[in-house]
Amino acid sequence: MTDLLLVHDAGHSSWVWGQVWGHLTAPPSHPPKLFERGALGKVHAMDLPGNSGGQGASHSQLTFSDYASSITNEVRSQNLRDVVLVGHGISAPLLIQAAADLEVPPKRVILFAGVVP
Repeated sequence: MTDLLLVHDAGHSSWVWGQVWGHLTAPPSHPPKLFERGALGKVHAMDLPGNSGGQGASHSQLTFSDYASSITNEVRSQNLRDVVLVGHGISAPLLIQAAADLEVPPKRVILFAGVVP
């Protein structure tokens, strides 16, 4: 089974994935089956550091490495297997770095409106 890790854009939080999560976890008959989809395991939306309601370090104290390592730590702590990293906006370079840092490379990296400098 494939697990998904959803990572939000700047200025957002894990809540932005609510409707997407609903579509990913809906029964196969809804939405209508337009393609053959594989077995889906866990769908987990994470909060990047500094976006968890004011807890933890502020954005000004965090480095690129802190953000990227938070993604790899989330994959480990959630025990995600055969993982697909899904990111929006400015999380794109973070996901690319996290993918390179994971012991087991992700199955895929999917970027929605990915901002890659």
